[in-house]
Amino acid sequence: MTMTREKKSKVKSAEEENEKVITGVFEGGGVRGIGLIGAAGVFLEKGYRFNRVAGNSAGSIVASLIAGGYSATDLRQIMMALDYSQFADKDWKDKLPFGMAYSLFAEKGIYEGKYLRDFLKEKLLKAPSPIQTFRDVKEKDGSYRLQMIAADISRAKLLVLPQDISDYGIDPDDLEVADAVRMSVSIPYFFEPVQLRYVDGTECFIVDGGIVCNFPVWIYDDDIEAGNPPVGFSLVDDGETRPIHGVVSMFAAILETMLEARDKRYIADEHITTVQIPTLGIQTCDFHLSRDRQEALYLAGRKAAVEYLDVMTAGAGSRSATSSKLQMRSPESRRLHGILHRPAKKQSIRKMAIAKTGIYDSLIKETAADIWPGIDWQLIKYQVNQESSFNPRAVSSCGAIGLLQLLPATAEELGFTRDELHIPERNLRAGITYLYRQYYRFPEIPDPVERIKFALASYNGGRGYINAAMSLARKSSGPWREWNYTKAFLAHPACRVDGHHPDHGQIIGYVDRIWTNYRAMPARQECLIEKKSSKRPGR
Repeated sequence: MTMTREKKSKVKSAEEENEKVITGVFEGGGVRGIGLIGAAGVFLEKGYRFNRVAGNSAGSIVASLIAGGYSATDLRQIMMALDYSQFADKDWKDKLPFGMAYSLFAEKGIYEGKYLRDFLKEKLLKAPSPIQTFRDVKEKDGSYRLQMIAADISRAKLLVLPQDISDYGIDPDDLEVADAVRMSVSIPYFFEPVQLRYVDGTECFIVDGGIVCNFPVWIYDDDIEAGNPPVGFSLVDDGETRPIHGVVSMFAAILETMLEARDKRYIADEHITTVQIPTLGIQTCDFHLSRDRQEALYLAGRKAAVEYLDVMTAGAGSRSATSSKLQMRSPESRRLHGILHRPAKKQSIRKMAIAKTGIYDSLIKETAADIWPGIDWQLIKYQVNQESSFNPRAVSSCGAIGLLQLLPATAEELGFTRDELHIPERNLRAGITYLYRQYYRFPEIPDPVERIKFALASYNGGRGYINAAMSLARKSSGPWREWNYTKAFLAHPACRVDGHHPDHGQIIGYVDRIWTNYRAMPARQECLIEKKSSKRPGR
């Protein structure tokens, strides 16, 4: 029996409504990109569709294959068919005595990178949605559903491809995707840089964008306000020391530090939530990786994605009436929690401004009013921005979780479980309770403005360090009840707890940023804390 046009339309609408569409950003990592393939495959198997993708280096390869419409099974087959040892391709000069040295100094790279380019070009042309140039991935609005980055070391400029290729007299639509990937994977010294001429005739050398940013989550900053937050796929190591035995291994160590360290710091500081894939101690340029190690990387990526989706699903499901109501009445919230969560950034690489979101305004306001009557909920909002940039999936390097970045041990003391920290409403309730407790423990400071500053400092750095600084400030006979005076004593050699000094710069910066941003907000309350009846802080 044939289906009527009306029924077909209803079925199509239902499918579109239930479709899980995401934007993906893939970190660079050389051969370790095998883990990215494993992780992306899980998302595809679970019914997620990548509408737009971006990446650097190995991440650009994975992004290109996904843009071509390859399935999870296809991606695995491509991974297994690829001879990674061929990445280290050499021309006839390299086979001569001192040929490698000649390539390094004359051609500015040991390997040609031709094998990778040709392999990818072939696969993209044979893809379910064939791709040759960026015209094939251009949207009706003029944007591109595939982007990648590279770096022009001659002009000291980060390039977003294909858009920035116009600087070299090339139409972005005409740029071959395989050529753009070749630029993005040009790890300095290992691969020969791509040479282009700037519009003024200057010869320029294009290399791996990782020397500037290896994890370009900022490419889709604007998507956040549109309700389509990007999902990051990151490669993380176990902190092992890299052995250095000679010049080549030293080059590799230098390059990996250059490509990874900045983004590690960014992720650690900004609590960026990603699918974090262990690299199993495998190095970026280990082109002679065994099949067993390749398989291990692939499985590590799959495991990381499964765990991420499990946690996300658990976090999306409400365990309280309050959070259920929030999801029901807020389309933005449903989209954010029902699909995936954006990578957090307290201050974007591009925008260096406070995050503009109202997704959690009602929830913050209601929760604050219930726990701490009279507090200006906007202050809590700025604290959430500082802690996680409104990312409920944020996890810090020390294990703090969620919107207000609470440690599981702290949550347990407050009567909340670790799992509850992944639920926005429960996390806010726990965090506001904890902040209120810190405020309650400074009765010797009568001024509510100063008192909240001390409470924020205690929230961030721990009560012990703040007490030690206050004790030193009190002995100095100065205005120790004022934060701007007492905070200086955090740097004092005698300010220590169990023999440890506080990270005074981090604590001071935390308080000052929250307070500065809050005071700059026109809509803040005239009175930070109104004199209303309050209860002793608890659950």
